[in-house]
Amino acid sequence: TPEGLVRYDGYRARVYRHVPGDPHSIIDDYVRSLMPRPDGTLWVATQGGGVSIYDPATDRFTHHVADPEMPGALPAPATLYMVEAPDGRVHIGLGSNGIAVYDPQTGRFEH
Repeated sequence: TPEGLVRYDGYRARVYRHVPGDPHSIIDDYVRSLMPRPDGTLWVATQGGGVSIYDPATDRFTHHVADPEMPGALPAPATLYMVEAPDGRVHIGLGSNGIAVYDPQTGRFEH
C-alpha cells in the first residue's frame, strides 16, 4: 500500500506514516512487504526507503537504509519482499538489484 502501515487492534485502525524530521516514524509510506520476527518486531519492506523495523513495546521504528558505498549496509533502497531462513538470517529481495542477506549475529548485510 502506498498509504503507510495500518495497524488494527480489533477495535480501531492506526495508520503509521513517514513524518519528515522524525527518525522514529516509518521510513517510507509505500509498504511492499511485512515480516514478523520471533523477537516481536515487525519488519517493513518499503518501496524506496529501505527497511523499517517496528517495535510494539516502544511504538517506534528503527531503520536499515540503503548505502551502497558502506560495506555491510543495505545495498539498495527498494525492498520488495523478505523471508527469514531457518538460521535466522533475513533474505531481502531488491528487485533488479538482486538479494541482500541480513545476518542478525553481525548486524550486517551481504549482497
